[in-house]
Amino acid sequence: MADLTRPIPIAFCITGLQPGGAERALVQIVTRLNRERWAPVVYSLSGTGPLVERLEEAGIPTEILQVRSAWDVRIIRKLAQKLKVQKPLLLQTFLFHANLAGRLAGRLAGIPHIVSGIRVSEKRKNGHLLLDRLTNRLVEL
Repeated sequence: MADLTRPIPIAFCITGLQPGGAERALVQIVTRLNRERWAPVVYSLSGTGPLVERLEEAGIPTEILQVRSAWDVRIIRKLAQKLKVQKPLLLQTFLFHANLAGRLAGRLAGIPHIVSGIRVSEKRKNGHLLLDRLTNRLVEL
C-alpha cells in the first residue's frame, strides 16, 4: 500500500516528445498535477525537443531512453529496470510503441496499475493491431 503522507510516485511513458497532440496532452497532465500528492516521472522512448524543456522547467524528472529503433526490444528491459527503481503506483502510456513497451515493462517491474491511451486516428497496420490486442490484456484501461 502507498504511503499517503508523501507524494505518490507515478510514471508516464511516451514514444517521443516532439510537439504533437498526445505529447502536448501528456505535458498538460503532468505539469498540472498537485506535486504535494503526486511525484511524476516521464520516460520518453526517443528524442528530445521543446516539450522536454517545458517538463524540465516545471521540475518534472524526464528520462530519454534513447531507443535506436521502434522495434528494439531491449527498451522493454531498460524501462522495466527504471520502473523497478522508481516503484510507481501507476504507469500511464501514450502512443503505440510506448503502449507496447510500457505494458510489458510495467508487468515485468510489477507495477500494480497500468493505463494505456490511444490518441491518434491514423490507419494502423495489422501487425500493430495484433500486438495491441495481445498486450491490451496487461492493462486496466
